[in-house]
Amino acid sequence: MPLVQALGFTRQPPCATTFHTVLHRIDRDVLEATLGAWAEALVVGTPAPPDTLEGIALDGQTLRGSQQQGAPGAPRLSALAHRVGLTLAQQAVADTSNEMPAAVELLRHGVLEGRGVPMDALLPQRQLAQQMVEAGGDYVRIVKENQPH
Repeated sequence: MPLVQALGFTRQPPCATTFHTVLHRIDRDVLEATLGAWAEALVVGTPAPPDTLEGIALDGQTLRGSQQQGAPGAPRLSALAHRVGLTLAQQAVADTSNEMPAAVELLRHGVLEGRGVPMDALLPQRQLAQQMVEAGGDYVRIVKENQPH
């Protein structure tokens, strides 16, 4: 099915200028919150098999095309639901910071109960692990020999 039909257009779709005008007027925070709530409802509405831990991945990336206009890349941290393959939420990463403050903020707003979050080498922080446990979740992290037990 072509994209225009999937979007509900029965005749010729609007031109690019119309899309630009409409999308420019949408409140990004409201749209992101609405899409995140929809994705969360989809995850909750299709529960994982019994005795299975729902995985939520934290992944950082730079938005595609964000450097093409002369500005520095726009780094983001996303929470992705493994099983359904949907982004539940995103958080901007400050240019002068690492992903840790963004991860704390991102997980503060997510449902962690009964979920596991694998943490890569950039996120093995005790504060983040403690936040996950206090919210009823679990974590998996790689610990190198130079980390205290």
